[in-house]
Amino acid sequence: MIFHQPLDAQLVKFIVKPLRHLRSTEFNFKDSLFVIIIDRLDEYQGNNLQSELVKSLVAALHHSPLCIRIRILIASRPEVYL
Repeated sequence: MIFHQPLDAQLVKFIVKPLRHLRSTEFNFKDSLFVIIIDRLDEYQGNNLQSELVKSLVAALHHSPLCIRIRILIASRPEVYL
């Protein structure tokens, strides 16, 4: 089951692969902006897991050769470690 796999594998399956598939359809990324919304990050169990999620998401998108514009919106209570 995907939810028992490492976080990096989940991000690839649910974000990177769908974007790659969209790219293979000759979708015009030039005029498109994608937004990923993460809500209630502060309620994700464990400080380390919250930081890991943010770092993994940025790394997955940064190292992916998709060449698309992506914004990440994170909604959370203020937490120093984030």
